[in-house]
Amino acid sequence: MLQFCNMVKQDKAELTEPKIIDVYNKKQGYWYVYKDWAHWDSENKQTRHTRKIVGKRETKDGPVIYNSHYSSDYAVEELAKLEVSSTTLIGETLLLDDIVRELGLEKHLKGAFGKDDTKIIIGMAEYLICTEKAFSWCGDWAEGRNPKIEHMSPQSVSDFLSSLNNDRRNTFYDSWMKANRCVKGYFCFDSTNIGCHSTETNPLVEYGYTHAPMALPQANIAILARQDTMVPILSLVYNGSRHDSTTVRNLIDALKKLGLKCICITLDKGYYSEKNLEIFHSEGFDYIICVPRNVSWQYEIIDSLRDRLYTLEARTEVLDSEGKEQVIQCIAKPLIRNGRRCYLHVVYNPAARAEAEKNFIELLARCKKELETNEPVGTHKELYKQFFEVRDTPKKGRKVLEKGPIIAEFQKKYAGYWCLLTNRKRSRAEIYVAYQQRNSSEIFYDICKNDLNGNHITAHKVESSEGKMFVIFIALTILSRLKSKLAEKRKDSKTLKRLKTYAQLLFRMSTLSKVSFRGKYKPIFSTPSKLQREIIAKFELDWPV
Repeated sequence: MLQFCNMVKQDKAELTEPKIIDVYNKKQGYWYVYKDWAHWDSENKQTRHTRKIVGKRETKDGPVIYNSHYSSDYAVEELAKLEVSSTTLIGETLLLDDIVRELGLEKHLKGAFGKDDTKIIIGMAEYLICTEKAFSWCGDWAEGRNPKIEHMSPQSVSDFLSSLNNDRRNTFYDSWMKANRCVKGYFCFDSTNIGCHSTETNPLVEYGYTHAPMALPQANIAILARQDTMVPILSLVYNGSRHDSTTVRNLIDALKKLGLKCICITLDKGYYSEKNLEIFHSEGFDYIICVPRNVSWQYEIIDSLRDRLYTLEARTEVLDSEGKEQVIQCIAKPLIRNGRRCYLHVVYNPAARAEAEKNFIELLARCKKELETNEPVGTHKELYKQFFEVRDTPKKGRKVLEKGPIIAEFQKKYAGYWCLLTNRKRSRAEIYVAYQQRNSSEIFYDICKNDLNGNHITAHKVESSEGKMFVIFIALTILSRLKSKLAEKRKDSKTLKRLKTYAQLLFRMSTLSKVSFRGKYKPIFSTPSKLQREIIAKFELDWPV
Protein backbone atom coordinates (compact mmCIF):
# COMPACT_ATOMS: atom_id res chain seq x y z
CA MET A 1 0.00 0.00 0.00
CA LEU A 2 2.81 2.38 0.92
CA GLN A 3 4.64 1.45 -2.26
CA PHE A 4 1.54 2.36 -4.25
CA CYS A 5 1.20 5.70 -2.40
CA ASN A 6 4.85 6.52 -3.05
CA MET A 7 4.42 5.65 -6.73
CA VAL A 8 1.45 7.97 -7.00
CA LYS A 9 3.38 10.79 -5.32
CA GLN A 10 6.29 10.25 -7.68
CA ASP A 11 4.03 10.29 -10.75
CA LYS A 12 2.30 13.46 -9.59
CA ALA A 13 5.64 15.16 -9.26
CA GLU A 14 6.29 14.54 -12.97
CA LEU A 15 2.89 15.73 -14.23
CA THR A 16 2.82 18.66 -16.67
CA GLU A 17 0.57 21.68 -16.25
CA PRO A 18 -3.03 20.58 -16.96
CA LYS A 19 -4.70 21.27 -20.30
CA ILE A 20 -8.44 21.63 -20.90
CA ILE A 21 -9.83 19.02 -23.32
CA ASP A 22 -13.41 18.82 -24.66
CA VAL A 23 -14.80 15.42 -25.61
CA TYR A 24 -18.17 15.12 -27.36
CA ASN A 25 -20.56 12.43 -26.15
CA LYS A 26 -23.01 11.48 -28.94
CA LYS A 27 -25.36 9.58 -26.64
CA GLN A 28 -25.74 12.44 -24.13
CA GLY A 29 -25.36 15.27 -26.64
CA TYR A 30 -22.92 17.18 -24.40
CA TRP A 31 -19.31 18.26 -24.63
CA TYR A 32 -17.58 16.90 -21.50
CA VAL A 33 -14.72 19.02 -20.19
CA TYR A 34 -11.60 17.35 -18.73
CA LYS A 35 -8.38 18.48 -17.15
CA ASP A 36 -5.56 16.50 -18.76
CA TRP A 37 -2.10 15.97 -17.21
CA ALA A 38 0.72 14.38 -19.24
CA HIS A 39 3.65 12.52 -17.68
CA TRP A 40 6.47 10.30 -18.91
CA ASP A 41 6.27 6.55 -18.09
CA SER A 42 9.96 5.62 -17.72
CA GLU A 43 9.20 1.89 -17.55
CA ASN A 44 7.27 1.68 -20.85
CA LYS A 45 9.08 4.64 -22.44
CA GLN A 46 5.79 6.30 -23.33
CA THR A 47 3.82 9.42 -22.51
CA ARG A 48 0.80 8.74 -20.30
CA HIS A 49 -2.20 10.93 -19.56
CA THR A 50 -4.30 11.43 -16.42
CA ARG A 51 -7.69 13.04 -16.80
CA LYS A 52 -10.22 14.46 -14.39
CA ILE A 53 -13.71 15.55 -15.42
CA VAL A 54 -14.56 19.08 -14.28
CA GLY A 55 -17.91 19.72 -16.02
CA LYS A 56 -19.70 19.89 -19.38
CA ARG A 57 -20.78 22.29 -22.16
CA GLU A 58 -24.17 22.24 -23.88
CA THR A 59 -22.50 23.53 -27.09
CA LYS A 60 -18.92 23.34 -28.27
CA ASP A 61 -18.20 27.01 -27.54
CA GLY A 62 -20.67 27.38 -24.66
CA PRO A 63 -19.80 28.16 -21.02
CA VAL A 64 -18.56 25.35 -18.78
CA ILE A 65 -21.07 24.02 -16.26
CA TYR A 66 -18.76 22.83 -13.46
CA ASN A 67 -19.70 19.77 -11.42
CA SER A 68 -19.98 19.89 -7.63
CA HIS A 69 -16.76 17.91 -6.99
CA TYR A 70 -14.65 20.28 -9.07
CA SER A 71 -16.29 23.35 -7.52
CA SER A 72 -15.38 22.21 -4.00
CA ASP A 73 -11.85 21.12 -5.00
CA TYR A 74 -11.33 24.42 -6.82
CA ALA A 75 -12.48 26.36 -3.76
CA VAL A 76 -10.03 24.45 -1.55
CA GLU A 77 -7.18 25.06 -4.00
CA GLU A 78 -7.95 28.78 -4.20
CA LEU A 79 -8.14 29.09 -0.40
CA ALA A 80 -4.84 27.25 -0.08
CA LYS A 81 -3.25 29.80 -2.41
CA LEU A 82 -4.49 32.63 -0.20
CA GLU A 83 -3.25 31.08 3.07
CA VAL A 84 0.11 32.38 4.24
CA SER A 85 0.46 30.03 7.22
CA SER A 86 -0.41 26.54 8.45
CA THR A 87 -1.22 25.61 12.05
CA THR A 88 -0.23 22.29 13.60
CA LEU A 89 -1.51 21.08 17.00
CA ILE A 90 1.54 19.53 18.64
CA GLY A 91 0.80 19.44 22.39
CA GLU A 92 -0.39 15.82 22.67
CA THR A 93 2.13 14.38 20.21
CA LEU A 94 4.95 16.39 21.82
CA LEU A 95 4.35 14.53 25.07
CA LEU A 96 3.87 11.10 23.47
CA ASP A 97 6.83 11.47 21.09
CA ASP A 98 9.01 12.16 24.12
CA ILE A 99 7.86 8.85 25.66
CA VAL A 100 8.62 7.06 22.37
CA ARG A 101 12.14 8.50 22.39
CA GLU A 102 12.62 7.57 26.04
CA LEU A 103 11.62 3.96 25.34
CA GLY A 104 13.71 3.79 22.16
CA LEU A 105 10.72 2.30 20.32
CA GLU A 106 11.36 3.96 16.96
CA LYS A 107 14.75 2.30 16.47
CA HIS A 108 13.34 -1.22 16.95
CA LEU A 109 10.25 -0.56 14.82
CA LYS A 110 12.39 0.79 11.96
CA GLY A 111 14.46 -2.39 11.94
CA ALA A 112 11.32 -4.45 11.37
CA PHE A 113 8.97 -2.19 9.40
CA GLY A 114 11.08 0.52 7.78
CA LYS A 115 11.02 4.27 8.33
CA ASP A 116 7.67 5.12 6.68
CA ASP A 117 5.67 2.29 8.25
CA THR A 118 7.19 3.07 11.65
CA LYS A 119 5.89 6.65 11.49
CA ILE A 120 2.42 5.33 10.64
CA ILE A 121 2.45 2.73 13.46
CA ILE A 122 3.49 5.32 16.05
CA GLY A 123 0.97 7.82 14.65
CA MET A 124 -1.88 5.30 14.89
CA ALA A 125 -0.81 4.30 18.42
CA GLU A 126 -0.79 7.95 19.52
CA TYR A 127 -4.20 8.48 17.90
CA LEU A 128 -5.54 5.53 19.89
CA ILE A 129 -4.13 6.91 23.16
CA CYS A 130 -5.57 10.39 22.54
CA THR A 131 -9.04 9.40 21.32
CA GLU A 132 -9.82 5.78 22.35
CA LYS A 133 -11.78 5.53 19.07
CA ALA A 134 -11.82 3.08 16.16
CA PHE A 135 -8.75 2.98 13.89
CA SER A 136 -10.82 3.89 10.83
CA TRP A 137 -11.11 7.54 12.03
CA CYS A 138 -7.38 8.12 12.51
CA GLY A 139 -7.07 10.12 9.25
CA ASP A 140 -9.64 12.69 10.39
CA TRP A 141 -7.95 13.13 13.79
CA ALA A 142 -4.47 13.44 12.23
CA GLU A 143 -5.41 16.40 10.02
CA GLY A 144 -3.45 19.31 11.45
CA ARG A 145 -1.61 16.97 13.83
CA ASN A 146 0.23 14.21 12.00
CA PRO A 147 0.83 14.39 8.22
CA LYS A 148 1.99 10.76 8.13
CA ILE A 149 -1.50 9.37 8.69
CA GLU A 150 -3.85 12.24 7.76
CA HIS A 151 -4.30 10.84 4.24
CA MET A 152 -5.48 7.41 5.48
CA SER A 153 -9.03 6.28 4.69
CA PRO A 154 -10.80 3.39 6.49
CA GLN A 155 -9.83 1.04 3.65
CA SER A 156 -6.17 2.11 3.64
CA VAL A 157 -6.11 1.66 7.43
CA SER A 158 -7.35 -1.93 7.04
CA ASP A 159 -4.81 -2.62 4.28
CA PHE A 160 -1.99 -1.20 6.37
CA LEU A 161 -2.91 -3.26 9.44
CA SER A 162 -2.97 -6.39 7.24
CA SER A 163 0.56 -5.59 6.03
CA LEU A 164 1.95 -5.90 9.59
CA ASN A 165 2.40 -9.63 9.16
CA ASN A 166 3.75 -12.17 11.62
CA ASP A 167 7.32 -12.20 10.23
CA ARG A 168 7.65 -8.42 10.56
CA ARG A 169 6.19 -8.48 14.07
CA ASN A 170 8.59 -11.23 15.16
CA THR A 171 11.52 -9.20 13.83
CA PHE A 172 10.43 -6.35 16.09
CA TYR A 173 9.87 -8.62 19.12
CA ASP A 174 13.34 -10.14 18.68
CA SER A 175 15.00 -6.71 18.79
CA TRP A 176 12.69 -5.34 21.50
CA MET A 177 13.18 -8.30 23.84
CA LYS A 178 16.97 -8.17 23.51
CA ALA A 179 16.89 -4.49 24.46
CA ASN A 180 14.76 -5.28 27.53
CA ARG A 181 16.67 -8.37 28.62
CA CYS A 182 16.90 -8.79 32.39
CA VAL A 183 18.38 -12.18 33.31
CA LYS A 184 18.11 -11.80 37.10
CA GLY A 185 14.76 -10.02 37.06
CA TYR A 186 11.16 -11.16 36.80
CA PHE A 187 8.69 -11.21 33.94
CA CYS A 188 4.92 -11.53 34.37
CA PHE A 189 2.72 -13.42 31.91
CA ASP A 190 -1.06 -13.32 31.67
CA SER A 191 -3.85 -13.33 29.10
CA THR A 192 -7.34 -11.90 28.59
CA ASN A 193 -10.33 -12.23 26.27
CA ILE A 194 -11.16 -9.87 23.41
CA GLY A 195 -14.79 -10.13 22.25
CA CYS A 196 -15.98 -10.19 18.63
CA HIS A 197 -19.35 -10.18 16.88
CA SER A 198 -18.56 -12.72 14.14
CA THR A 199 -16.92 -16.15 13.90
CA GLU A 200 -17.41 -16.62 10.15
CA THR A 201 -14.55 -14.53 8.75
CA ASN A 202 -11.89 -14.68 11.47
CA PRO A 203 -10.65 -18.17 12.47
CA LEU A 204 -9.18 -16.83 15.73
CA VAL A 205 -12.65 -15.95 17.03
CA GLU A 206 -14.36 -18.81 18.89
CA TYR A 207 -16.48 -19.38 21.97
CA GLY A 208 -14.23 -20.30 24.88
CA TYR A 209 -13.20 -19.78 28.50
CA THR A 210 -14.04 -16.23 29.53
CA HIS A 211 -12.33 -14.23 32.29
CA ALA A 212 -15.55 -12.26 32.85
CA PRO A 213 -19.20 -12.63 31.84
CA MET A 214 -19.15 -12.39 28.05
CA ALA A 215 -21.85 -13.64 25.67
CA LEU A 216 -19.73 -12.99 22.59
CA PRO A 217 -17.23 -15.28 20.87
CA GLN A 218 -13.66 -14.20 21.55
CA ALA A 219 -9.98 -14.24 20.71
CA ASN A 220 -7.30 -14.30 23.40
CA ILE A 221 -4.31 -12.01 23.82
CA ALA A 222 -1.41 -12.77 26.16
CA ILE A 223 1.29 -10.30 27.23
CA LEU A 224 4.74 -10.89 28.71
CA ALA A 225 6.08 -7.83 30.55
CA ARG A 226 9.19 -6.93 32.47
CA GLN A 227 8.07 -6.27 36.03
CA ASP A 228 10.67 -3.77 37.25
CA THR A 229 10.18 -1.34 34.34
CA MET A 230 6.50 -2.11 33.60
CA VAL A 231 7.39 -2.49 29.89
CA PRO A 232 5.45 -5.07 27.80
CA ILE A 233 7.92 -6.99 25.62
CA LEU A 234 5.88 -9.69 23.86
CA SER A 235 2.28 -10.19 22.73
CA LEU A 236 0.68 -13.45 21.59
CA VAL A 237 -2.74 -13.68 19.92
CA TYR A 238 -4.41 -17.09 19.81
CA ASN A 239 -7.77 -18.83 19.41
CA GLY A 240 -10.59 -17.93 21.77
CA SER A 241 -11.40 -21.55 22.64
CA ARG A 242 -8.02 -22.24 24.25
CA HIS A 243 -7.65 -22.37 28.00
CA ASP A 244 -4.93 -20.32 29.72
CA SER A 245 -3.11 -23.44 30.90
CA THR A 246 -2.44 -24.56 27.30
CA THR A 247 -0.58 -21.40 26.25
CA VAL A 248 2.63 -21.94 28.25
CA ARG A 249 4.11 -24.14 25.51
CA ASN A 250 3.56 -21.34 22.96
CA LEU A 251 5.19 -18.82 25.30
CA ILE A 252 8.27 -20.95 25.90
CA ASP A 253 8.67 -21.70 22.18
CA ALA A 254 8.42 -17.99 21.34
CA LEU A 255 10.95 -17.03 24.02
CA LYS A 256 13.44 -19.65 22.82
CA LYS A 257 13.12 -18.66 19.17
CA LEU A 258 13.46 -14.98 20.02
CA GLY A 259 16.49 -15.57 22.21
CA LEU A 260 15.16 -14.77 25.71
CA LYS A 261 16.22 -17.67 27.94
CA CYS A 262 16.84 -18.45 31.60
CA ILE A 263 14.41 -15.89 33.00
CA CYS A 264 11.88 -16.16 35.82
CA ILE A 265 8.20 -15.88 34.87
CA THR A 266 5.41 -15.18 37.37
CA LEU A 267 2.00 -16.67 36.60
CA ASP A 268 -1.38 -16.82 38.28
CA LYS A 269 -3.12 -20.05 39.33
CA GLY A 270 -4.90 -20.43 35.96
CA TYR A 271 -1.61 -21.65 34.44
CA TYR A 272 -0.96 -24.30 37.10
CA SER A 273 -0.65 -27.88 35.88
CA GLU A 274 1.95 -30.61 36.33
CA LYS A 275 2.53 -30.55 32.58
CA ASN A 276 3.30 -26.82 32.56
CA LEU A 277 5.66 -27.15 35.53
CA GLU A 278 7.53 -29.90 33.70
CA ILE A 279 7.83 -27.64 30.62
CA PHE A 280 9.45 -24.91 32.72
CA HIS A 281 11.86 -27.37 34.36
CA SER A 282 12.86 -29.16 31.15
CA GLU A 283 13.37 -25.93 29.15
CA GLY A 284 15.48 -24.23 31.82
CA PHE A 285 13.07 -21.44 32.84
CA ASP A 286 12.33 -20.37 36.41
CA TYR A 287 8.77 -19.76 37.56
CA ILE A 288 6.68 -18.48 40.45
CA ILE A 289 3.08 -19.66 40.39
CA CYS A 290 0.18 -19.52 42.81
CA VAL A 291 -1.13 -22.97 43.74
CA PRO A 292 -4.91 -23.21 43.14
CA ARG A 293 -7.28 -24.03 45.97
CA ASN A 294 -8.31 -27.33 44.36
CA VAL A 295 -4.78 -28.80 44.58
CA SER A 296 -5.03 -31.01 47.64
CA TRP A 297 -1.37 -31.88 48.30
CA GLN A 298 -0.64 -28.36 49.58
CA TYR A 299 -2.92 -28.70 52.64
CA GLU A 300 -0.84 -31.40 54.26
CA ILE A 301 2.17 -29.08 54.10
CA ILE A 302 0.14 -26.14 55.44
CA ASP A 303 -0.92 -28.29 58.41
CA SER A 304 2.69 -29.31 59.08
CA LEU A 305 3.83 -25.65 59.12
CA ARG A 306 0.85 -24.13 60.96
CA ASP A 307 2.56 -23.75 64.34
CA ARG A 308 5.71 -22.21 62.80
CA LEU A 309 3.61 -19.68 60.86
CA TYR A 310 2.54 -18.08 64.17
CA THR A 311 6.13 -17.50 65.35
CA LEU A 312 8.66 -14.72 64.82
CA GLU A 313 10.59 -17.13 62.59
CA ALA A 314 7.88 -16.66 59.94
CA ARG A 315 7.71 -12.88 60.29
CA THR A 316 8.66 -11.37 56.92
CA GLU A 317 8.87 -7.67 56.09
CA VAL A 318 7.93 -6.83 52.50
CA LEU A 319 6.92 -3.81 50.42
CA ASP A 320 3.46 -3.64 48.89
CA SER A 321 2.64 -2.38 45.38
CA GLU A 322 2.71 1.25 46.60
CA GLY A 323 6.11 0.88 48.29
CA LYS A 324 4.71 0.78 51.83
CA GLU A 325 6.10 -1.62 54.43
CA GLN A 326 3.97 -4.64 55.20
CA VAL A 327 4.45 -7.64 57.49
CA ILE A 328 3.37 -11.16 56.50
CA GLN A 329 3.90 -14.61 57.98
CA CYS A 330 5.72 -16.90 55.52
CA ILE A 331 7.67 -20.18 55.63
CA ALA A 332 9.58 -21.70 52.68
CA LYS A 333 9.51 -25.49 52.40
CA PRO A 334 11.95 -27.33 50.04
CA LEU A 335 10.23 -30.10 48.07
CA ILE A 336 11.03 -32.84 45.58
CA ARG A 337 8.16 -33.24 43.10
CA ASN A 338 8.40 -35.54 40.08
CA GLY A 339 12.13 -35.77 40.64
CA ARG A 340 12.55 -31.96 40.50
CA ARG A 341 13.60 -29.68 43.36
CA CYS A 342 11.25 -26.80 44.09
CA TYR A 343 10.16 -24.60 46.99
CA LEU A 344 6.69 -24.06 48.43
CA HIS A 345 6.26 -20.67 50.13
CA VAL A 346 3.32 -20.93 52.53
CA VAL A 347 1.89 -17.48 53.27
CA TYR A 348 -0.51 -16.51 56.04
CA ASN A 349 -1.90 -12.99 56.03
CA PRO A 350 -4.43 -12.37 58.82
CA ALA A 351 -5.67 -9.19 57.14
CA ALA A 352 -6.64 -11.19 54.04
CA ARG A 353 -8.48 -13.92 55.93
CA ALA A 354 -11.93 -12.31 55.69
CA GLU A 355 -11.53 -11.70 51.95
CA ALA A 356 -10.37 -15.29 51.46
CA GLU A 357 -13.45 -16.64 53.25
CA LYS A 358 -15.73 -14.54 51.07
CA ASN A 359 -14.04 -15.69 47.86
CA PHE A 360 -14.19 -19.32 48.96
CA ILE A 361 -17.93 -19.12 49.63
CA GLU A 362 -18.44 -17.63 46.15
CA LEU A 363 -16.38 -20.45 44.64
CA LEU A 364 -18.46 -23.08 46.40
CA ALA A 365 -21.65 -21.36 45.22
CA ARG A 366 -20.44 -21.61 41.62
CA CYS A 367 -19.53 -25.28 42.13
CA LYS A 368 -22.98 -26.06 43.49
CA LYS A 369 -24.67 -24.35 40.54
CA GLU A 370 -22.44 -26.29 38.12
CA LEU A 371 -23.50 -29.55 39.73
CA GLU A 372 -27.18 -28.60 39.77
CA THR A 373 -27.15 -27.75 36.05
CA ASN A 374 -24.93 -30.77 35.32
CA GLU A 375 -22.28 -28.54 33.70
CA PRO A 376 -19.15 -29.53 35.65
CA VAL A 377 -15.81 -27.73 35.23
CA GLY A 378 -12.76 -29.98 35.11
CA THR A 379 -10.69 -27.86 37.48
CA HIS A 380 -13.42 -28.08 40.16
CA LYS A 381 -13.47 -31.89 40.26
CA GLU A 382 -11.73 -32.14 43.66
CA LEU A 383 -14.02 -29.49 45.16
CA TYR A 384 -17.12 -31.39 44.02
CA LYS A 385 -15.82 -34.56 45.66
CA GLN A 386 -14.70 -32.91 48.88
CA PHE A 387 -17.59 -30.55 49.65
CA PHE A 388 -20.74 -31.84 47.91
CA GLU A 389 -22.89 -34.92 47.63
CA VAL A 390 -25.02 -35.40 44.50
CA ARG A 391 -28.20 -37.46 44.51
CA ASP A 392 -30.16 -38.27 41.36
CA THR A 393 -33.68 -39.71 41.79
CA PRO A 394 -36.31 -40.50 39.13
CA LYS A 395 -39.03 -38.45 40.84
CA LYS A 396 -37.27 -35.48 42.46
CA GLY A 397 -34.44 -35.21 39.96
CA ARG A 398 -30.98 -33.99 40.98
CA LYS A 399 -30.20 -32.80 44.50
CA VAL A 400 -26.88 -31.26 45.51
CA LEU A 401 -26.18 -31.44 49.24
CA GLU A 402 -23.44 -29.54 51.04
CA LYS A 403 -21.14 -31.35 53.41
CA GLY A 404 -21.59 -28.67 56.05
CA PRO A 405 -19.12 -29.80 58.71
CA ILE A 406 -16.39 -30.30 56.12
CA ILE A 407 -16.90 -26.79 54.73
CA ALA A 408 -16.80 -25.30 58.21
CA GLU A 409 -13.64 -27.24 59.01
CA PHE A 410 -12.01 -26.07 55.79
CA GLN A 411 -12.90 -22.46 56.52
CA LYS A 412 -11.52 -22.78 59.99
CA LYS A 413 -8.28 -24.37 58.82
CA TYR A 414 -7.32 -22.77 55.49
CA ALA A 415 -8.95 -19.36 55.00
CA GLY A 416 -6.17 -16.75 54.73
CA TYR A 417 -3.50 -19.29 53.75
CA TRP A 418 -2.10 -19.56 50.26
CA CYS A 419 0.95 -21.06 48.60
CA LEU A 420 3.49 -19.97 46.00
CA LEU A 421 5.44 -22.66 44.17
CA THR A 422 8.81 -21.83 42.61
CA ASN A 423 11.97 -23.52 41.39
CA ARG A 424 14.07 -20.41 42.14
CA LYS A 425 15.96 -20.41 45.44
CA ARG A 426 15.49 -16.89 46.77
CA SER A 427 14.48 -15.23 50.03
CA ARG A 428 10.84 -15.32 51.17
CA ALA A 429 10.50 -11.55 50.78
CA GLU A 430 11.88 -11.56 47.22
CA ILE A 431 9.57 -14.36 46.03
CA TYR A 432 6.51 -12.77 47.66
CA VAL A 433 7.23 -9.28 46.27
CA ALA A 434 7.97 -10.70 42.80
CA TYR A 435 4.59 -12.40 42.72
CA GLN A 436 2.80 -9.32 44.03
CA GLN A 437 4.43 -7.24 41.28
CA ARG A 438 2.81 -9.44 38.64
CA ASN A 439 -0.38 -7.49 39.33
CA SER A 440 1.06 -5.08 36.78
CA SER A 441 -0.22 -7.46 34.11
CA GLU A 442 -3.75 -6.77 35.31
CA ILE A 443 -3.03 -3.07 34.85
CA PHE A 444 -1.99 -3.77 31.25
CA TYR A 445 -5.29 -5.45 30.46
CA ASP A 446 -7.25 -2.71 32.16
CA ILE A 447 -5.43 -0.17 29.96
CA CYS A 448 -5.88 -2.34 26.88
CA LYS A 449 -9.63 -2.77 27.32
CA ASN A 450 -10.71 0.47 28.95
CA ASP A 451 -8.22 3.06 27.66
CA LEU A 452 -7.33 1.75 24.20
CA ASN A 453 -10.68 0.50 22.90
CA GLY A 454 -9.30 -3.05 22.85
CA ASN A 455 -12.36 -4.74 24.32
CA HIS A 456 -13.76 -5.82 20.95
CA ILE A 457 -12.31 -6.88 17.60
CA THR A 458 -14.12 -5.18 14.75
CA ALA A 459 -11.69 -6.26 12.00
CA HIS A 460 -13.10 -9.13 9.94
CA LYS A 461 -9.89 -10.54 8.45
CA VAL A 462 -7.42 -12.36 10.69
CA GLU A 463 -4.51 -10.36 9.18
CA SER A 464 -6.02 -6.97 9.99
CA SER A 465 -7.16 -8.06 13.48
CA GLU A 466 -3.63 -9.27 14.31
CA GLY A 467 -2.23 -5.99 12.96
CA LYS A 468 -4.69 -4.07 15.11
CA MET A 469 -3.64 -5.98 18.23
CA PHE A 470 0.02 -5.20 17.44
CA VAL A 471 -0.67 -1.44 17.20
CA ILE A 472 -2.61 -1.73 20.47
CA PHE A 473 0.48 -3.43 21.97
CA ILE A 474 2.64 -0.46 20.88
CA ALA A 475 0.06 1.98 22.29
CA LEU A 476 -0.03 -0.04 25.52
CA THR A 477 3.78 0.21 25.82
CA ILE A 478 3.69 3.99 25.37
CA LEU A 479 0.69 4.56 27.64
CA SER A 480 2.01 2.34 30.44
CA ARG A 481 5.17 4.44 30.62
CA LEU A 482 3.17 7.70 30.40
CA LYS A 483 0.94 6.64 33.31
CA SER A 484 3.84 5.61 35.53
CA LYS A 485 5.72 8.82 34.67
CA LEU A 486 2.67 10.96 35.48
CA ALA A 487 2.29 9.20 38.85
CA GLU A 488 5.95 9.89 39.58
CA LYS A 489 5.83 13.58 38.57
CA ARG A 490 2.63 14.24 40.55
CA LYS A 491 4.27 13.33 43.87
CA ASP A 492 6.19 16.58 44.34
CA SER A 493 4.08 19.02 42.31
CA LYS A 494 0.94 20.67 43.64
CA THR A 495 0.09 21.89 40.15
CA LEU A 496 0.27 18.43 38.56
CA LYS A 497 -1.83 16.93 41.36
CA ARG A 498 -4.80 18.62 39.66
CA LEU A 499 -4.39 16.06 36.87
CA LYS A 500 -6.03 12.84 38.03
CA THR A 501 -5.67 10.86 34.78
CA TYR A 502 -3.48 10.70 31.68
CA ALA A 503 -6.52 11.82 29.62
CA GLN A 504 -6.62 15.11 31.55
CA LEU A 505 -2.88 15.51 30.97
CA LEU A 506 -3.25 15.11 27.20
CA PHE A 507 -6.36 17.32 27.13
CA ARG A 508 -4.53 20.19 28.85
CA MET A 509 -1.64 19.88 26.39
CA SER A 510 -3.87 19.68 23.29
CA THR A 511 -4.05 23.46 22.70
CA LEU A 512 -0.33 23.94 22.17
CA SER A 513 0.35 24.70 18.52
CA LYS A 514 2.98 25.70 15.98
CA VAL A 515 2.20 28.20 13.19
CA SER A 516 4.45 27.91 10.12
CA PHE A 517 4.61 30.73 7.54
CA ARG A 518 5.48 30.70 3.87
CA GLY A 519 8.78 32.19 2.88
CA LYS A 520 11.57 32.81 5.33
CA TYR A 521 9.51 33.48 8.44
CA LYS A 522 10.32 31.40 11.51
CA PRO A 523 7.43 29.40 13.03
CA ILE A 524 5.53 30.87 15.96
CA PHE A 525 4.78 28.67 18.98
CA SER A 526 1.79 29.32 21.22
CA THR A 527 2.36 30.62 24.74
CA PRO A 528 1.87 27.86 27.35
CA SER A 529 -0.42 28.35 30.33
CA LYS A 530 0.86 27.94 33.89
CA LEU A 531 -0.21 24.28 33.98
CA GLN A 532 1.32 23.64 30.56
CA ARG A 533 4.59 25.26 31.65
CA GLU A 534 4.66 22.97 34.69
CA ILE A 535 4.07 19.91 32.49
CA ILE A 536 6.80 21.00 30.05
CA ALA A 537 9.24 21.54 32.94
CA LYS A 538 8.44 18.35 34.86
CA PHE A 539 8.44 16.11 31.78
CA GLU A 540 11.54 17.93 30.43
CA LEU A 541 9.96 18.58 27.04
CA ASP A 542 11.72 20.54 24.31
CA TRP A 543 9.70 23.75 23.94
CA PRO A 544 11.11 27.11 22.74
CA VAL A 545 11.11 29.84 25.36
